Amino acid sequence: MIIWIENREYQLISNAANSIHIDYKNPELPVIYASASLSIDELTTYVKQYAKKNRLITQAETESFDFFTINLFDNSYPVKPINEGKSKPYLKNNIIYFSKSEFKSKTQKKLEESIHDIIFEQSILVLIAKWEEILNILVEEVIFKKLPSNYYKISNQKLLFNKKNSSLSLKINEYLILKALLDLTESKSRIQYKLEQYFSDHKQIEKILAYGN
Repeated sequence: MIIWIENREYQLISNAANSIHIDYKNPELPVIYASASLSIDELTTYVKQYAKKNRLITQAETESFDFFTINLFDNSYPVKPINEGKSKPYLKNNIIYFSKSEFKSKTQKKLEESIHDIIFEQSILVLIAKWEEILNILVEEVIFKKLPSNYYKISNQKLLFNKKNSSLSLKINEYLILKALLDLTESKSRIQYKLEQYFSDHKQIEKILAYGN
């Protein structure tokens, strides 16, 4: 199959691997080996983000990158490895970056799970800090744990946040955070007022949480 990406032809060959490999042996028609589960949009994102532009490619040269996506916050994020330096994974401009040196001993499955959990917890903590400042309150401790049914639990100024919330959109997670923090300080009547104040679509969000979308 021939596809066009940024005015250049590529031959697309499906394989069973959970990665993408670009072979430049024929510079006139590079070959992309990719999982059949990846969409054309994901392949396009990969080539745009990772392909090195304006570089001379010899006949024998092959360029290969590990490429995968992580499903998080009701979205699919491309993941880009960083070969140099050491840093925790981070999300920037809808792309997840991670240092290869930090995950040398991980299998692909463990790697994806670790990055998923780190980005989820980072994002939630940033949102908690945002609402702590807005509401002028302070959570004593945040614990991430899989809960059987509750989206979160509050106990003694501690917030227990369900790790399964990672499948919900970022906006719904932010709504849950606001609701949890209000549970710490406000009466039920005030909670409803505040939710309506900050989330005009709170009724729709509550329906999604109650019945799914």
